[in-house]
Amino acid sequence: MMRFLALCFFLLCSAHSGFAQDDAIMLSVDDFQTHQRLFLSQQEGWLFRQGNNITWSKKAIDTSGWKKMKPTELSPEFEDETGRNEGWFRIKIRLDKSFEGMPLGVDRELWMATDIYVNGTLFHSFGDIGNPYTAYNPILKYPVPIELEPEKDYVIAIHFVDYETTFTQREIRLRPENLKRFINLTGPQYTDWVTENYKQTHIYGTLSIGISFLLFLLFWLLVFLNRKQKIFYLIAYLSTIVLFVAI
Repeated sequence: MMRFLALCFFLLCSAHSGFAQDDAIMLSVDDFQTHQRLFLSQQEGWLFRQGNNITWSKKAIDTSGWKKMKPTELSPEFEDETGRNEGWFRIKIRLDKSFEGMPLGVDRELWMATDIYVNGTLFHSFGDIGNPYTAYNPILKYPVPIELEPEKDYVIAIHFVDYETTFTQREIRLRPENLKRFINLTGPQYTDWVTENYKQTHIYGTLSIGISFLLFLLFWLLVFLNRKQKIFYLIAYLSTIVLFVAI
């Protein structure tokens, strides 16, 4: 009888507290995809709530008012009357032993600004969610190193702010195919891949500037040699514009 009463009391307290997350989502190195990235946005176990309550960053909170929703399901429909899309995502994860000794990082894609908390402590800010709002530029960014121990639970809380616009292609980002890469856990191979991209970008950039400069000199030389040919002036001006864009 006493055991039955104790069980009832435990269930009542659990229901009343609405405690935190469900069981942790177990992650393995087998979950890594291209360039050793693990796309966390696609995992089950995410909770979502609109608002800006900073207490939602804590490790243990009452989540009775939250809904099960992945970051990939976010859309401009959640914007307020000012166009501000703000809310929180939470998930509890656990790494298995396959991550033992592996250096890890957190990679953020998309231009929305976020503050990311791990077990209630601010881990990193990507952009600025405040006022004024500053979007995060994810192009060729190295992952932020993070220390996570295998077989230990971690609650990741993400406070995000976004302003969707259709004026530029890079800002059209709240789509499932883009949100898939919203937040990623990375291994050392991904860091190597970013380094290689850096090298290629510098090489292509140098070639682009060099070729643009040669064309600039060539066409202005033709203008000097053929002052009456207006077509050379037009091409020379265009080559000048191309050079400034390349630089």
